[in-house]
Amino acid sequence: MRVYVSGKIGEEVISEATRQKFARAAKMLESHGGQKNTVIDPASEYIQMCIETHYSMKGQKPWYDETLLYMLHWLQTCTHVYMLADWKDSPGATAEYWYAVAANRSIYFESERDARAHARRWFWAHANEYINDHRPVDIVLNEFENEAIKKIWLPIE
Repeated sequence: MRVYVSGKIGEEVISEATRQKFARAAKMLESHGGQKNTVIDPASEYIQMCIETHYSMKGQKPWYDETLLYMLHWLQTCTHVYMLADWKDSPGATAEYWYAVAANRSIYFESERDARAHARRWFWAHANEYINDHRPVDIVLNEFENEAIKKIWLPIE
């Protein structure tokens, strides 16, 4: 499994607090599910060095939109995305979320609330697969949501 960590960075020079936030998620994800996973941490020194190299080769200063596109290329190489709790506070992380949805990537969430909202969104997008005439929709939705939460909610401990 190859997992991309998405969350709010919002700093031209990444702070130690931001690096640590991403690093805690990366550490948890590296051995999630009892297997060795590859984790792409956009706040890591390695990824930041890659960005700097990319732009210095082009002879230009990093622009936000190009950096976002560059990070989407990293995300595109992943099978899963992990959304930190603050992802909604970041236009870049929000774009990464919607890319992951459109590209049908598996998405995990630090926040239970975000995981539940995502599960409900998925349910309604695929409702015809779950709804029949025999059971009330609200019961089917609740059962679906509770099962989905077990798979997509991964709080950092």
